[in-house]
Amino acid sequence: MSTQPSTYNQRRRILVIDDEDSMRRFLNMLLESEGYEIVTIENGADGISRLERDSFDLVITDLKMPGVDGLSVLDSVRSKYPDLPVVILTAYGSEKVAADAIKRGAFQLVEKSAHNDEILMAVSNALAISRVRTENHALKQQLKKRHEERKMIGRSEEMLKVYRMVEKVAVSEATVLVYG
Repeated sequence: MSTQPSTYNQRRRILVIDDEDSMRRFLNMLLESEGYEIVTIENGADGISRLERDSFDLVITDLKMPGVDGLSVLDSVRSKYPDLPVVILTAYGSEKVAADAIKRGAFQLVEKSAHNDEILMAVSNALAISRVRTENHALKQQLKKRHEERKMIGRSEEMLKVYRMVEKVAVSEATVLVYG
């Protein structure tokens, strides 16, 4: 799976994992009506497997499911895709459960009985934070590259070509001789 979210202008992809068919259908209808692309999965194990094959911008998972539960899905996402936000839905909300989920890296815990607006707000906020983090990472990479370029002495077009070639070869074990 790519850890990069889809670009801002594309439809945002959301993976919904819930063992209740009615909840999957409800979330699919609610989120598609807001322009999101939704993939629904009925259990945690298949959800984790789907994450390995496809790229998503957000995961929404039920907390209590047979087999692989929502916290296990969360742990798997955090270890493999640390920048992918996870919203956990639960019918069994308690402060202890919410604190544990947040401590383990969930973006937010939302009760299944919440109003549609609360669910949509959690989704919107998670995607916005994810986008800001991705943009921040890209800007840091640009700054790092500019800083590294400033260390180089030559600024001519020919030297810039040499620098680009050096960047390409730097990741390999090849021996390079710069001549001239």
